[in-house]
Amino acid sequence: MPSIEKRPRRAGIRPAAITGLAALLFGVGGGCALRTLLAPAPEVLDSPAYTLVAAQEGTVGHSLRLNTTAEWQAETTLLNQAAGIITSRVWQAGDTASAGSIIYTVDLRPVVVAAGDVPAFRDLHSGARGEDVTQLQELLVSTGHYAGAADGVFGYTTERAVRAWQRDLGLVADGVVRRGDVLFVPSLPARLALEPDLVIGATVSPGDPAVRVLRPAPQFTIALPEGQSRLVSTGMEVEILREGDDRWWATIVDLHREEDATGAGGVTAVLRGGGEAVCGDECGELPIEAPTLLPSLIHVVPETEGVTVPAAAIVTSADGATLVHLADGRQQPVTVLAAASGIAVVDGLTAGTLVRTPGQPTRDDS
Repeated sequence: MPSIEKRPRRAGIRPAAITGLAALLFGVGGGCALRTLLAPAPEVLDSPAYTLVAAQEGTVGHSLRLNTTAEWQAETTLLNQAAGIITSRVWQAGDTASAGSIIYTVDLRPVVVAAGDVPAFRDLHSGARGEDVTQLQELLVSTGHYAGAADGVFGYTTERAVRAWQRDLGLVADGVVRRGDVLFVPSLPARLALEPDLVIGATVSPGDPAVRVLRPAPQFTIALPEGQSRLVSTGMEVEILREGDDRWWATIVDLHREEDATGAGGVTAVLRGGGEAVCGDECGELPIEAPTLLPSLIHVVPETEGVTVPAAAIVTSADGATLVHLADGRQQPVTVLAAASGIAVVDGLTAGTLVRTPGQPTRDDS
């Protein structure tokens, strides 16, 4: 019978050894865990409380881009005194009229303007007296037809001047100035615009609105959205952009709120030029018939050049002085000239100086 070979039995890990190994591992891992849990927390105040930033040359400014509305407004409206059909519109809207300028014609008869506070209310002829006669005589002086005294008496010399004036207008020289021949304007020269309804072929009667006497310059305003109106104040400069590099400059002189019946509304900024019209001697380029929108910049913070630092580096002392903390903790007084978008232009620092940001002192500073 073949012998059966007995293989030696592999030695197993005893339970006691397993228990000892687990205890060892626990001791190592647990010890690390305990050391981590029992270790003191890192000192928060030891971490840097600020960063150092070098002051540098730069420019600070902030502007709002909105539209300015330029609109011609009427100072007064002249009433037509003629009866008939409009046969021509001679006047170009916005042109400046002087004494004797022909504005339109009614039944081919010219209607002219003259300076005067008394409106035309009657026909003027030999023997008439009054302030309206004086105004007529002043008109005839300005047109070169009369050299006498403007005494308010319609005498022979005045009648002869009227006849000469009528001949130059292409009228029958009868010496009678009809009520509808002249429109008296409070002062001349004046910028005029015909009423839209005064069209060729229209029938007119005495008392119909005929001519608007415009203010010397358009009114310039900016409608401010609610969110941006809080950034705007009177005295701010406005740059009105035009074609090419041309600019008009204005200042905000008034802010007023307009509300409708529901309480909704907005703030309107009123602009004015430096002692004159915003548009200067170029106002005639703006259309009369409708408002004009012009892109503009409201300089909330005017552009200022100089030494700049982060605004967070600037602190205010108890006595109200503004200062920065230098790298070594010393205080350096500064004057803030302008600030916008987190950057400030200051006086009192030189470019390259390191300042702390934020500027609050640390506990280590004396």
